[in-house]
Amino acid sequence: MFITGGENIFPIEIEDVLIQHPSVQDCCVIGVEDCHWGEVGKAFVQLRSGCEETPESIINYLAEYLPTIKQPKYISFVDNIPRNSVGKLLLSKVRALHDEEMRKNPAPKKIVPTKKSGTYAILLL
Repeated sequence: MFITGGENIFPIEIEDVLIQHPSVQDCCVIGVEDCHWGEVGKAFVQLRSGCEETPESIINYLAEYLPTIKQPKYISFVDNIPRNSVGKLLLSKVRALHDEEMRKNPAPKKIVPTKKSGTYAILLL
């Protein structure tokens, strides 16, 4: 669970919707620091072989099923989601992936809805 804007957000709710996407093989969602909201969601997505998606297309899909507050603000595509031999998510390794990405790019692209058109824009914050 992470807290964004004073609301408790449970990653499993987001993951349950995300895994239904036809191009998604596996996924996990974690809370990451945000200067405005405290924490926001970041989704790590493993795509099925031969599939190509963009962060915007994933967010557009999630927007059909989730309120804005539950939509991850960051999407990262990975080769595989770290799990142990029985399939349990290795959260420490997922956090290490996030930390490594932040070292490489301290200002990642944040996906936020635009107010006028209802579409999404990528802002470099």
